[in-house]
Amino acid sequence: MCNYPNCRIIIGGDFNAVINHNNSDPGYKFLDCFMMECNLHSMFETRGQQSTYYNEALKCASNIDYFLVNDIDIVTHFAVLHPYLNFSDHRPITVNCKCCLHKCYNRKGGHGSDSSNNKFNVCQLRWDHANLAAYRSFTGYHLQ
Repeated sequence: MCNYPNCRIIIGGDFNAVINHNNSDPGYKFLDCFMMECNLHSMFETRGQQSTYYNEALKCASNIDYFLVNDIDIVTHFAVLHPYLNFSDHRPITVNCKCCLHKCYNRKGGHGSDSSNNKFNVCQLRWDHANLAAYRSFTGYHLQ
């Protein structure tokens, strides 16, 4: 991130740490220091608290999945989803951000756009475009 000081940063994932300034866990202290150094903010700071992890057997819940951003003004929507069918004890989180692409890295290793038609080569994995029938078949078989 030090190499790109003028860029907007979005980091998301399962941090396995509760972001809470009263948390004395060493893992959290490391994360908190990193967030302060990089001026990162959790979307829960600005959009409210909802648990992202829930263990039904233990009846416990916490927030350990986050999107961290260095500019909260780029976030247009943030939500903790509650899908009807969820094989995980983590609730999915989603964030929509506004952005402007001036240059884009393509798979061939070059930067920029195709000068002949000004189209960007953008690659993105999307869960909602995955083979859900195969996923359900695989998980259904292995969870029996």
